[in-house]
Amino acid sequence: MAGRAEVYDRVTLVGRLGMATVEAKGAVNATTLTGKSTSSTPQLYFGAAAEVALVKNVKAFAAADFSKTELDGESGSVRLLTLGMQYGF
Repeated sequence: MAGRAEVYDRVTLVGRLGMATVEAKGAVNATTLTGKSTSSTPQLYFGAAAEVALVKNVKAFAAADFSKTELDGESGSVRLLTLGMQYGF
């Protein structure tokens, strides 16, 4: 699910909320201990982005998405930061 709001003439803010499958991998490698663990679970995520229209069909954007994951009883945060350009045709 996403929502968009134009805040200035060519600037749009975007909010996102949804489900994503998050895969976590861990490994221990020491002199007396070796082991690997993998977990893949659906998790709630949320994100925000800002878009700036440079010309009619080209936008620059910055986005951040956030979620959580769990591996062997330990939880952690997952973050994705993105910068890019979009061309619409």
